[in-house]
Order: sequence, then structure tokens, then C-alpha cells
Amino acid sequence: MSFVNHYQVLNVSMQATVVEIKKAYRRQAQKYHPDTNANDENATVHFQKIQAAYETLSKPEKRRAFDLQLLKSDAPLSFGNKNNDSTADILKQSKSLLQFLKTQNYKSINSDALTDYLLALLNN
Repeated sequence: MSFVNHYQVLNVSMQATVVEIKKAYRRQAQKYHPDTNANDENATVHFQKIQAAYETLSKPEKRRAFDLQLLKSDAPLSFGNKNNDSTADILKQSKSLLQFLKTQNYKSINSDALTDYLLALLNN
């Protein structure tokens, strides 16, 4: 199964607060709820993705783990394509990483995941 970016499912940024996440969840849940879309199988599938995204992003520990998983993935909102080798791309990815790290509690960051990402970035 492919990696699902919960931020994109709820249409919020990585810096979204719990209140913003809850509002986005409610908005999406109303739109795609199976009771209001009884004949639409896609709505049911999307509703399940919405529920999973909210379950993950509304709990701080699960959200931190997801953010680190997102950091290591090639999913959208990760910090770019790790195969780019131009200095401009590496600088852009480094700035994105810095912005991400500013939103995190440094004591809770998985240093191994961060090290892996930095090594991949520098190997470019």
C-alpha cells in the first residue's frame, strides 16, 4: 500500500494546529460521510481516509511519528526529491527541513531518521 499523506487528505499544512485539524476533519467528514453519500463508494473510501488522518494528526505522539515517517518518505510535503543534485535543490530542501524542525520539539525527534535524511541530502 502506498504512503498516504494525512495532511493532504485533510487539506491542512504541517504547521496546522489541533483546532485547525479538527475543523478540517469536520468539514471533510460532512462532505464525504456515507450517510449523505449512500450511493457513492468513493465517498466511503475517502471518509475512511479522513478518519485515519484525523486519528493520527489529532494525537501529538502519533503526529510526531507520522511527521518523521513523512520526513523519510518521497510523499508530497516531504522535503523534495532526494535524487536532485543541484546545489539550488539541496539548499531548497535544507531550508524546508529547517522550517520543519522549527515546528518540532527537539527532544522528540528521531535522530536516526533525521541522520538518514541528512546523509541522503548530502550524498546528492
